[in-house]
Amino acid sequence: MTRHGALCALLSLAACRWPAPYVSVEVHGVDLQATESPIAKLKVTATLAGVAHTITVPGTPRPLTFPTSFTIEFPADARGDFDVQIDALDLTDRVVADGHTTGVLGGNGESFVVVELARWQFVWTGKAVKLADFTSSGTMPITISGETTLNTDTGAIDGIRGAGPGVIDGIGFPGADAGIWTFSGLTVQPGSTLHLTGARPAVLLSTGSMQLDGLIDGLNGCKPNTPAPGAFFGGEPGQQGGGPAGGGGSVLNDQSAGGEGGSCGGVGGMNAGSPQISLNEKDLGQYLGGSGGGGGFPNSTGTGTGGRGGAFLHLLALGSITINGVINVGGCGGSPGGDGGGGGGGGGGGLLIEAPTVTLSRSSVLAANGGGGGGGVEAGESGKPSDQVAQGGDQTVVPVSSRKGGFGGAGGLPNGNRSEAHSGFEAGGAGGGVGLIRFNTINADVAANGMISPSLGSGLANRGVLVAYPRP
Repeated sequence: MTRHGALCALLSLAACRWPAPYVSVEVHGVDLQATESPIAKLKVTATLAGVAHTITVPGTPRPLTFPTSFTIEFPADARGDFDVQIDALDLTDRVVADGHTTGVLGGNGESFVVVELARWQFVWTGKAVKLADFTSSGTMPITISGETTLNTDTGAIDGIRGAGPGVIDGIGFPGADAGIWTFSGLTVQPGSTLHLTGARPAVLLSTGSMQLDGLIDGLNGCKPNTPAPGAFFGGEPGQQGGGPAGGGGSVLNDQSAGGEGGSCGGVGGMNAGSPQISLNEKDLGQYLGGSGGGGGFPNSTGTGTGGRGGAFLHLLALGSITINGVINVGGCGGSPGGDGGGGGGGGGGGLLIEAPTVTLSRSSVLAANGGGGGGGVEAGESGKPSDQVAQGGDQTVVPVSSRKGGFGGAGGLPNGNRSEAHSGFEAGGAGGGVGLIRFNTINADVAANGMISPSLGSGLANRGVLVAYPRP
């Protein structure tokens, strides 16, 4: 019995009684069973003797399981070499996998081929991530429990991976322009904290999925002279903050003006009246964190250093990303001014999340808020893991001219606020502006049920399409 006859006998389908030559196609795909972006239909193009024949399987889209089989019918006199190209589409008609094979339709008018589908690779936004990071990545999953710190400069992850480039303890660290870790999956357990440290931007790349139920902390304690990934330091007293949108330092003759807030997506508060700039979504691809706040006027013993900007974090997964916990890449508060001006708050950082599907639960919080400006005796608050503003540092009682620092940007208030007294003796520092958040998924959709600050759709937190292209 021919393969066609055996298939017909098994299925008992009248449609198997073909009056014309045909090719029976069996489609395989070992990585196509994942729940993210399920394949709903196959667009099949078979070309024989220069003539293309196209069909869609099934006629009504529905999630498919593999292997699956179907038959392509040709004209009665068709014989010779043929090729079959299959594009696999998801429920939104976006191609997410493809496959190709060739065969020969012989004299008996029957042929059987197998097509292996492979999911498409994706074009990632970040400048430092290359295809080789996926193909030569670490093979071990990472589970964060308790307090754990990773260092973007050395590649070390406390208790999990030693320092150094390459694959160590099953986790890759190719280095380059950013601290990139590659692994097969990431879990941050409830109640656990993953601290980000080091000067280079942080990139966590999973060939599987991510389940983030704890805290990812980009503040690194806002310790003086301690870097955070991709962030820029605040200015020393009287000096401009670091980064492309650093807050201006206060140098107004003998007046103790507070430093300006650092910027990122939102604009830092302006104390001296000089214009501030803000970054846009394109700058996320350059891995820029928040800029530093400007230093307050030094006076005689002024200590008003500007707050450091917020960290930059890029999360990438070939599978899904599910967030039930908190990610905070806020800017740091400005230092108190003493008898000088308070330091400006640091601008919020950058958060770029890319995966075929991204889900945020109601308990999730994603925050890239600006830090508060420094006051007379109290530092400004660091960017909060919420949509509430970071308050400026408090004032002194004597002299009465000392004023509270301005609040940082958050939620629906993206720009930092100038201080109560932004010039004159012992002025407070201005608050930093919010950072930038971007989600890229296959269909530009995010199941966003949690809290996002700046607000989603504000122009500073947005959704986009994760562009796909065939594997080489």
